[in-house]
Amino acid sequence: MLLLSVGIYAALFVVLLVVERLCEPLRGVLLQWDSAAFIVGIPASVVGTAYVLTIRNPQNYTGFLGGIAMAVLLGMQFALQGNYDLTFMQIGIFIPFMLLSLITWRKQLNITPSAETAAKPFRPEYLHGWRQGLTLTLALLIIVADYAFTTRVLNHDAWADKWLLKLAGAVMIASSVMANFWLIYQKMDAWIWWILYSLAGILFYVLLGNLYCIVLFLFYLVINVSAFVAWQRLRKN
Repeated sequence: MLLLSVGIYAALFVVLLVVERLCEPLRGVLLQWDSAAFIVGIPASVVGTAYVLTIRNPQNYTGFLGGIAMAVLLGMQFALQGNYDLTFMQIGIFIPFMLLSLITWRKQLNITPSAETAAKPFRPEYLHGWRQGLTLTLALLIIVADYAFTTRVLNHDAWADKWLLKLAGAVMIASSVMANFWLIYQKMDAWIWWILYSLAGILFYVLLGNLYCIVLFLFYLVINVSAFVAWQRLRKN
């Protein structure tokens, strides 16, 4: 999967390079080789894509090792961009959750099942009832807390200043927390939250005017949707 990810990103960079050559105003805008955050983001994107492509298969827990490497690199990238709340999200939340997922998925595969259980295919389920309500409530609380933190601690501005940008960043954090948590238990909802994370990331970088990251999160959206579809097929089989 890592080789596939490298191939995909090589093709993406060729396309972006051609676009820059053909469109003079976009030179240095799409591919920002003078930016340390951009340079760090390249291996983060490659490893991150390999991670998602790998865990599309619910029997392959080794993908979380790549996910941990991705979290470290993305944490560095967000720190270089000055988005310290997103840095904390990667280091303080992503890594512990991915370690838990790695342990939990591995235990499930190493348990010797009975013949009846062995014949039962993997069918991921959706959350229902109080679990779904609690998840939505916690996500909303995280959004409010991060918005307040960004306003009062990071930016020291008014509540209404850059409200959409701060809201998009807060949704990125909340959705990623929920996605990582429910991925531990192999719930379908995890991919819905990852899709929301991708959409919020697109909005976040549209507001920042970062064309490369917009393209990147559009790509993440496609990858996460494909993983959701793959699990949905497993659910129906």
